Amino acid sequence: MSISIELNIVPEDGKFLTINSTTGIEIGQFVMPTLIVKVYCKNETTPEEIGLEISTKLQATINMTVDNYFLYLNITQAKASQSKFVVDNVGISKIKKNMIDILIETGVQIGIQVVNTEFETPYDLKQLNPEYMMFISQLFINPRVTPFYMDEYIYAGISYLFDAFSMTKMSKLRIEEQFLREQSPALKDIVNKLLF
Repeated sequence: MSISIELNIVPEDGKFLTINSTTGIEIGQFVMPTLIVKVYCKNETTPEEIGLEISTKLQATINMTVDNYFLYLNITQAKASQSKFVVDNVGISKIKKNMIDILIETGVQIGIQVVNTEFETPYDLKQLNPEYMMFISQLFINPRVTPFYMDEYIYAGISYLFDAFSMTKMSKLRIEEQFLREQSPALKDIVNKLLF
């Protein structure tokens, strides 16, 4: 049997996420978004189907910084509340209502431990796609993306360097456009992995 888990955060409005220069990225401080957890199961005789879907309100604080292509990530706190089963094809919804929140909160705390353990040492983003990241890391020197500079904003500081050979502005723009056109799927991939 194999199990896969899908997580979705569904915000009610834009106030679900705030940036705080002291604590980091705060989720649900003013308006708690809904976290939807879907658990899919399959085995040799049964195709993949949803076994369980849980809806819960989420509140969390995340410290995330990218510094010189290293991702530093730490979830300082997270809490789930108002949990309910939306789909239950495994019979787990028969447990008492107050036990649902305890079950989900335990899962959230285990998830925090797993993420924080995984990121005890920073993740080297150059490993995502070494061929392209080598080029990008020589083009953009010492980038830093962090919430710890200004409230309500994500700071992004990048030093830009192009090859030292002389070229006209039009030649430079043509090369940049060609690079972006050819490499945009890889760049989108990198951004998606950073953000999601």
